[in-house]
Amino acid sequence: MPKLNRILTILRTEGVIRSLKLLIRRAAKKIIKKEMVYVWHNVNKERIYPDNANFEIFSKKSNQEKIAQVLGKDLLGKTKSRIENGEVLVCLFLDKTLAGYGWGGYQSSLYFSYIANGIDLNKEIFYIYDCFTYPGFRGKGVYPLVLAKLCEVSDSSEVYVACQSVNESSIRGILKAGFERYKDFVLVDLYFFRFKFVISLKDRK
Repeated sequence: MPKLNRILTILRTEGVIRSLKLLIRRAAKKIIKKEMVYVWHNVNKERIYPDNANFEIFSKKSNQEKIAQVLGKDLLGKTKSRIENGEVLVCLFLDKTLAGYGWGGYQSSLYFSYIANGIDLNKEIFYIYDCFTYPGFRGKGVYPLVLAKLCEVSDSSEVYVACQSVNESSIRGILKAGFERYKDFVLVDLYFFRFKFVISLKDRK
């Protein structure tokens, strides 16, 4: 009944044709899931950051007291083991306030639980993940700045990031940071039938 009531509400407010298009789009998003992988190509371009932007970069060599000072003791416990395992954490401060952060690490394969698929790259690359923008700073370009700084500190010409196709704001941030679309990992899930495939959009050697 709740689903039927939602459908009737959409029909009343949007009209029949627009409602059908909306319902088809919603159904397609549930049936067809897509993880989009992007690769960074601005290796030789210098990034210009806003004057009010400051970064703190934490890696295996970082001082634990410094991490606690910047992030607080609560976050230190959650980040300490990850940093000790070789992951890199970049924190962005705007006007001395923590606006967002992102993680990166070196790996030779990619796997996405969202579509239960992945790829063996046969080489080590730097992969960016677990990025977060604090609510008060959303819509202010935090995500692309964090991505750009992670690319800068990675010391790698192969930097990757991924997001789900429904996450339009992340896609905009990724493109703004200078990434190019590389591969789409697609899962067609019809409950009784599941089909996975990969679409290559850019060749990488």
